[in-house]
Amino acid sequence: EWQGWFGERFGEHFAQISTDTTLKLKMAVRDVARMLHGSVPPDIEDWCKRFEMPSQGVTDFNFILGYNNDEGFVQGSIERDKNLQAYISRYPEDWDVVKRALGLQRSKSRHACGFIISNVPVKEDGSAEYKTTVSGSGSFTKKVKISFLKPDGTTSTVEKDVKYTVGVPSGLVVSTDKTRVFYQDLPNPLSVIGGGGDEKVSVSVQGNGVTSSKAGAGQYIVECKELGTAIVNASDGKNTQKISIPIKRVPNPIATVGGKAGGPIPANVFRVQKGVAAELKDFVFEGVKYQVVSFTLACTGKGFEESGLVFAEVQGAYFNAEAQGYIKRCQAGSTVIIDDIKVVGPGGTRTLDQNISFTLQ
Repeated sequence: EWQGWFGERFGEHFAQISTDTTLKLKMAVRDVARMLHGSVPPDIEDWCKRFEMPSQGVTDFNFILGYNNDEGFVQGSIERDKNLQAYISRYPEDWDVVKRALGLQRSKSRHACGFIISNVPVKEDGSAEYKTTVSGSGSFTKKVKISFLKPDGTTSTVEKDVKYTVGVPSGLVVSTDKTRVFYQDLPNPLSVIGGGGDEKVSVSVQGNGVTSSKAGAGQYIVECKELGTAIVNASDGKNTQKISIPIKRVPNPIATVGGKAGGPIPANVFRVQKGVAAELKDFVFEGVKYQVVSFTLACTGKGFEESGLVFAEVQGAYFNAEAQGYIKRCQAGSTVIIDDIKVVGPGGTRTLDQNISFTLQ
């Protein structure tokens, strides 16, 4: 009934847990006695009832012969259990078989209420195969999380990083993982996969101001100080490739004040701003930072009728005292223009081809 419900609900995405009954001391002693003597002698039956038994989580084999834990070596019951010692002394041939049989599987059955729900189909042999579409060849990692119930009733979780390599049937593959170019002053990833395995692959990257280092199996990091071209030479012992990869400048960031790059803004909102920020949005590399190093602020319109257009040269990202004085005069009808914005980031200092114009309301 339960299997029918699970089958209707989850299809091929479930499996019932199997249970393995293993030979423990009492069971092994009795089974061996039946095999060697035809039945269990009364003295063996009496001893079995009085054998010391292990605590939960400790195997019979370790409990009897001793084992190591975090506190050191734990003496086995064979050193103190008088009933076990009497059995071994009286039936040494039986004991020789018993100690070899401890822990062996005696029978297999189905768990009464244990089922596994999987996000991938489960095969008849209980295995599950995860399939995915890869973007290209190279080495990758998939995080796997397994939750299970421990013998003491608590739930434990294990997370594993499963590393795998997507290769090619033969030949040599060279690929820039993020783009078809290298960017100046950034750690550019490069994948080089050979048909004969990573240990046979050799890679060199040449160019003005170009350095490279190996980051893992088939993975390299290329850094470029100068614009131009990088030449990648790769070989796997059988095949050789030489590829020219352009080195480009990282795109300009967008300058903003209060998260806006111009347009209408309430006068009271603009007057509380601290300065100008530069942000690179929607770029293939994450976390690329730019810092504003200077800009020019100009104010005109309402509040500046007598003085006309005023300017303030600002060093750094924050409004200086002169700029703050002009901003305090701003009101609805004022126009503020921020121009000649210079930033520093990958590739050094640059002037943005952008100005910010605000109309205060």
